[in-house]
Amino acid sequence: MPPPLTFPALRPLLRSAHFRFLALIVVIELCLVGAMLVVVSQELHSAVDARDESVASQRLADLIDDARDMTLPRFRHDLLARLRSPSNRGDIIALADRDNRIVAGNVTQWPAALDRGGSVRWLIIRVPGAAEERRYAIAVQPVYGSYRLLVGHTNQRSDALRESITDAALTSLLIALPLALLGAWLAVRVIEGRVERIDATAAAVAAGRLSDRVPLDGSGDSFDKLGARVNQMLDRIGALVEELRVLSDSLAHDLRSPIMRLRARIDHAITGDHRDADWPEVLASVSLEAERLHLMLSNALEISRAEAGLARRQMAMQDLSLLMADIADLYEPLVEEHGRALHLDTPAPCMALVHREMLTMAISNLIDNALKYGAGTITASVRREGDEAIITIADQGDGFAPDQEQVALSRFGRLDNARSKEGAGLGLALVESTVRMHGGALRFDRRDGAFHIRAAIPAAPDG
Repeated sequence: MPPPLTFPALRPLLRSAHFRFLALIVVIELCLVGAMLVVVSQELHSAVDARDESVASQRLADLIDDARDMTLPRFRHDLLARLRSPSNRGDIIALADRDNRIVAGNVTQWPAALDRGGSVRWLIIRVPGAAEERRYAIAVQPVYGSYRLLVGHTNQRSDALRESITDAALTSLLIALPLALLGAWLAVRVIEGRVERIDATAAAVAAGRLSDRVPLDGSGDSFDKLGARVNQMLDRIGALVEELRVLSDSLAHDLRSPIMRLRARIDHAITGDHRDADWPEVLASVSLEAERLHLMLSNALEISRAEAGLARRQMAMQDLSLLMADIADLYEPLVEEHGRALHLDTPAPCMALVHREMLTMAISNLIDNALKYGAGTITASVRREGDEAIITIADQGDGFAPDQEQVALSRFGRLDNARSKEGAGLGLALVESTVRMHGGALRFDRRDGAFHIRAAIPAAPDG
């Protein structure tokens, strides 16, 4: 036999989101149904009460009309005759003097809750000789100066109708409970079905099928938007995985040549004629190859950091004009050594939230490329255009053709005019990753006989 269900066994169920959501829907539906039944019941009770109140008021009005045509003794005698008549259907009739003593009627004392007004009210009264108390619609009106006439009306069919209304409301509430459970279960199943599609896609991706995506129904609801966001995330993950694969393949390929050169130089130093060896030159060549390897790996690591967004936590508000001025001061002697000029164009402060070290490295790479592959004066500028901060490095060289932009931005991508230069083909890839990490984009522009590389990133709000 299975073990009995204990309270600890119920805890996972009670904590589950499905149970809580189902219970919430049931409670909401029951509250709505209960509120509707209360309103309908009150309206029906009010309609029945209004009918009985109208009867009481009308009978009181009839007696008042009779009293106008009779003297008090005769009217009292007439009331007593009415009470003895078989046609009296259990209504209350009472005539009281100014001291609330009953002069004629079928009650022994005047109800203490009544005032001298003619309004109708409901009181629970037990008539002498009756088996139980009953609820009466009471109407009171002055008559013969200081006397008061009371008429109380009750109706067994009205009482039965009120009980039927109450019973029907309770029965409807009991019927609503299983319907609410069914509706809540269907709602949970619909939501669970939408979630299961996302879960199935996540499980497929976890199993290695990175091309799977969450199916969308085009409704534009919250689940459709969530599925679209998950698909965007999976697209990004797929791109990062592909970039990681390309990076691994490219590193394995591009590291082979410098490692082989480094190994050849070391082997030559070991096996060569040590008496004629120029050890400073040998060590310098080994150090140069090691430095190239270090630069290649460092750039690849910085690109990966930028792609993963790990540096966003170190971003701070900076004046890009001052940052560009510092970089220009650092590069100006090197540019002059190459017989070139570096022109700084920063007309106004331009604030932006940036990672100073990575942005400095990106701008330095652009100036290095302009120095290696460009010609003429190098112009470094910072301007604000609308909500964007535009960082531009321009020179008078030819740059590269528009159809070569993707190759230039790819990791280890090297154009024909760069193959004779030292480098790993990671400079522009690092710049593009850094700019994208800052929420911007890298653009290329060819105008006025110059080649412009423009990095557009969000600028800080004015003020």
